[in-house]
Amino acid sequence: MPQTRLLNVIIQDGSLRLSGTVKGTTDVGGGPLSSGGDEHLLVARLDGQGGHVWSKLHGGAGTHVYPISNLALPGGEWMIS
Repeated sequence: MPQTRLLNVIIQDGSLRLSGTVKGTTDVGGGPLSSGGDEHLLVARLDGQGGHVWSKLHGGAGTHVYPISNLALPGGEWMIS
């Protein structure tokens, strides 16, 4: 069964920066993203109206990544731990 967990959401300059985990397939507006069955890290950016800017999955076979916090840095950078 596909699962998507958005663990962290931050707002910067009117946009949304999302991180979370995906197991299976999800779509945050830019088309389907598939983890191939393992939990992978989801990162995405939506504009101030909720429109998709970009999204990507990170991870590989046997990889399990669990983000616990987001940090907005000066200049628009974004750090996930």
